[in-house]
Amino acid sequence: MDCVSPSPLLTERALEILGDRSTIFRCLFEEMGSDNLYDTLIFRESFQNVELSAALRQSLNLLKQEGHLLICDYFKTDARGKKPIRGGHRLSKFYHTISDYPFEPIMDIDITEQTTPNLDLFNELLNSLGLPIKKLIFYYLDNNRPLISKFLKWKFKGKIEKIDRRYFSDDINAEKYMKHNSYRLLLYRKKNS
Repeated sequence: MDCVSPSPLLTERALEILGDRSTIFRCLFEEMGSDNLYDTLIFRESFQNVELSAALRQSLNLLKQEGHLLICDYFKTDARGKKPIRGGHRLSKFYHTISDYPFEPIMDIDITEQTTPNLDLFNELLNSLGLPIKKLIFYYLDNNRPLISKFLKWKFKGKIEKIDRRYFSDDINAEKYMKHNSYRLLLYRKKNS
């Protein structure tokens, strides 16, 4: 099994765990160069980070005939409104784009409902642990280092507001996630050319 890791930090950790049992390509998937052909390519919450067309072309180049492309990741739906979690390809665009490539769909399972309870746990953790820690830090600074506190609040006002909106506004929850995202388990087979 070979791996692709564009992150130096994650690559070093993978090397510690795997040693020489695996080749780790230190690049973006789209830039991976290999003479090997693979039976299966697996994207586990990493497909959202690739350029769609380039990744599909690269997958075709790296797969053996009738090799498989397995994707387990979240995609954006076409729902309008504020999305609780950014990232992911638009699902409709993915379906349209992959139809232009010689991939045969084998399996397409919507696992959104099974994955969303984690978001409610994450939201609860943020509000029961993260928010009190944030408040405690600013309480300490306001009472013990008021000049530093005022400076930090002024200098990082926009970032603090963004953190508050993103993590402490209850926007990250299962109901909103299910409206705006679709978590899919997708399996495709490379067609014979």
